[in-house]
Amino acid sequence: MAQNWGGDFEMEKARGIELARLAIAKGGHDAASLAYGGYAIAFLGEEFKEGLSVLDRAIALNPNRAIALSNAGWVRCYVGQAVDAIGDFERVIRLSPREITLFRVQAGLAFAHLLLKEFEEAVRWGRRALENNPNYTPSHRALAAALAYLGRIEEAQAVAGWLLALVPDFTPFNEKRLFRKSGKLPLILEGLRLAGLPV
Repeated sequence: MAQNWGGDFEMEKARGIELARLAIAKGGHDAASLAYGGYAIAFLGEEFKEGLSVLDRAIALNPNRAIALSNAGWVRCYVGQAVDAIGDFERVIRLSPREITLFRVQAGLAFAHLLLKEFEEAVRWGRRALENNPNYTPSHRALAAALAYLGRIEEAQAVAGWLLALVPDFTPFNEKRLFRKSGKLPLILEGLRLAGLPV
């Protein structure tokens, strides 16, 4: 769903939340179970406060668990806590510089810097994310918006075109759903619009 690829969203959402709650209930003393369960509650259920609380429990159990920090960083972005999100993401990089999902951390940094209107930094991290995984669509979305805000419209449109090649029926569904409580949704949507993406 992060990729904006098709599927039965409501069915996947219900099943994902069910499994997340099971993971939290059965794995209450396991940082990995809490890390995945907490993120699913936030991402699928839009229960950001609850999800972040579970993620903070995971971090308390294992402060070096990269996936807990990464997931917490994303949820902090969703609620507009971009500075704290950057702290989580940077900690992942320090702890695990060869993390297999480093592209996701870098995309998170791109979004966090976008939320802070630090567009050059957003571009830097968005490009790094795409170098590590050119098919991870959140990277394209943050990068296109940041480039557009910098007035680099042709570059922004090129990134937007790459995104549309991956997701021809792209809409900012996830942005509208996940960032609605961040206070930054208009900023994100305007950046996507300036890049030539449908909003």
